[in-house]
Amino acid sequence: MAKPIYRPWFDAATDSPLLTEYARKLDS
Repeated sequence: MAKPIYRPWFDAATDSPLLTEYARKLDS
């Protein structure tokens, strides 16, 4: 999974499947 450098705070949310799914929707 690519780590968005413009969202460094998201690294702390990598344990949460819901948040990672939300990130994919934002990135797509």
